[in-house]
Amino acid sequence: MMAKDKPVPHQVYNIRGGDLYLRVDKTIFRIHSYFFLRESKYWNDELVGPISPGDEKLKNGQDEKNAIVIDDEKPEDLAQFLWVFYNNSFGNFSKASREDWSVILHFAAKWGFKEVKELAITKWPRSICSPHYVKLAERKEMLGLEEARALGMETYVTIQQARERLRAQVPKDQPMISPIRKELKTKDISDIVASTFNIKLEDPQPNGA
Repeated sequence: MMAKDKPVPHQVYNIRGGDLYLRVDKTIFRIHSYFFLRESKYWNDELVGPISPGDEKLKNGQDEKNAIVIDDEKPEDLAQFLWVFYNNSFGNFSKASREDWSVILHFAAKWGFKEVKELAITKWPRSICSPHYVKLAERKEMLGLEEARALGMETYVTIQQARERLRAQVPKDQPMISPIRKELKTKDISDIVASTFNIKLEDPQPNGA
């Protein structure tokens, strides 16, 4: 490989002590695999395999020579996604713009980072998030603890209120299933969820983070 073609470390995400190497175009990222293993089944399978006791050595991306190549993405976009994990403002994500959250949401959805996806969704106006709220409100399975944490207390409680407005009586033999009323049509469901969140569905434009 000629010197001009040799990949260079990212200026920010070349983390000392990082054990996972990723390559996007000609940029090498050195990060901690912990974040990817913790949240993404896709990366769990890619890095240690589907059946791992938890302390397996990485089978891919363990050094710069064997960096995992990520195609069809830009280095600056991956850096924006990684910022979620390495943000040193202790949970303050106010610096991220609407476009930043779009990038973050893209990677979170692509790789199955559920909590990051939900975080990104909460940073958009409720009118944009309405379809996601409808899915959570109408599904039979109740929301779990991790989902509640990802959504935040206010959004979680409001979704629960919307679910109650949609619900039929819980079957005695399936206490963890909460079906919606059979007479409700798709538009009825969307309208009920929107009104619970005080969403104006005709206002689709994001207003930033």
